Amino acid sequence: MPGGPDNFISIDPGGNRVSPAGTYIAGYVRGFYGQLANVHEEILAYAKEHQLDPVGPVYTEYLHDEICLRDPIDYLAKVSVRIKGA
Repeated sequence: MPGGPDNFISIDPGGNRVSPAGTYIAGYVRGFYGQLANVHEEILAYAKEHQLDPVGPVYTEYLHDEICLRDPIDYLAKVSVRIKGA
């Protein structure tokens, strides 16, 4: 892709960690690692409030981290959980 990235980095080069297909509830949070506040609890509370059944683990993906940003306060993480039957 012209103008796009010319290299990528993966902390899972074998590709063994893949989230299953399905519908997910996701939340985004900015900040350094471990500063996810209570986004996990908020996602699970939302699921309960809307009679959704979370299945499997809660995934945390760091979308922007030290590889592309200098200031840890700007790191961006996506927290998601799959919803059963959706």
